[in-house]
Amino acid sequence: MSNNNLNRHMMSDKIKWIVTLLAFVLVAVLFAGIFAGWFKVPAPKDETPVQGAGVDGGAVVGPGAETGAETGNRIVLATEQFDLTAMSPEERQDRGISPIAETAYTVTATVSGDGLTADQKNVTWSAAAFKNPSSSWASGKSVATYVTATPSKNTLTVQCLKAFGEQIVVTATSTFNKAVSKQLTVDYKEKIEFTGVTVNSKNMTGTVTETLDITGDRNAAVVGSFSHSDAYTIKGDTVTAVIKFTRSSQLTTAVTSAYATRFPEYTVTVTSASPSGTINDYFDKETHNKIFLDGYPTSFTAANMATVYNGLKTMDTSSQAQYTVAATVTGASSNSSAQQKSLGSLKLNFDEIQTWYEAFSNLSIGFGTHEGGIIF
Repeated sequence: MSNNNLNRHMMSDKIKWIVTLLAFVLVAVLFAGIFAGWFKVPAPKDETPVQGAGVDGGAVVGPGAETGAETGNRIVLATEQFDLTAMSPEERQDRGISPIAETAYTVTATVSGDGLTADQKNVTWSAAAFKNPSSSWASGKSVATYVTATPSKNTLTVQCLKAFGEQIVVTATSTFNKAVSKQLTVDYKEKIEFTGVTVNSKNMTGTVTETLDITGDRNAAVVGSFSHSDAYTIKGDTVTAVIKFTRSSQLTTAVTSAYATRFPEYTVTVTSASPSGTINDYFDKETHNKIFLDGYPTSFTAANMATVYNGLKTMDTSSQAQYTVAATVTGASSNSSAQQKSLGSLKLNFDEIQTWYEAFSNLSIGFGTHEGGIIF
């Protein structure tokens, strides 16, 4: 029994020595890794939203060049944007925000590093300046006309007053370690808005009258209008407008739902990068034949044609439009989601329709019995 106890005691001592040795080895590896730079704590990342949610265009703030990171300290910038759309004039005044500011940000700077006291994490801010004051755009201009940067201890309030064409920078410098600095960059992303469209040089606003051309084929030249910032440092994203001519509810009521679908609808897409488009067979012979002659006189009788004609006559008397014209806009600077933009309405010239209908119905061969009608 005594030999067994001795053996167990010796085995226990061996295990303790092995564990102790492993511990020393791990500690040695850890220290070696620290000195060799194997284990590094990731530097904190800047919180820099590019721009406000739901908005594409205008002032954009972000981190720029930094110095002194090799000293073990660096400056971290945390950025937050004011929602100026929800801010009353009184609240703007209380917060010191200009009534003409397009956008406003608060930027908070903190010096990071081990063992720093609160006072050692403070910074000073430089005045806002053009990155290249000698550039063709910036030369002779004052930064304050476009951007103001107001410091309050470690916080900077940045306001954009109008579009600008040269990057603006503000530098935060550590008061504890002058070698440590971080730039804040302010850019202006081009604002682009869809403003309207012309079709065959007719501006699609209000009620536009269009003649139903029954003499031949006709395509329509569509040109979208887009407004652009007069200056910018970042090119804006492409804005797309899908233009659609949709049958009006008044048309469906006037000619009945059974025949309203004989009136074609048109869709065309234009963009800020390519603002021109084409609508094929735009209220031309093919359109006319689809409305009045398809299926005549079998599946579409003279009485059916009269229903369509009389419905259009009623609409003309009441000055009602056969189509609504609207655009679905995506990528606009004012809103990141799709926007529905009403452009106007379109009314077919009834005089032309009446002239054709009366000529067709007064054919000596008898209206409603001739299979071909007038061949256009």
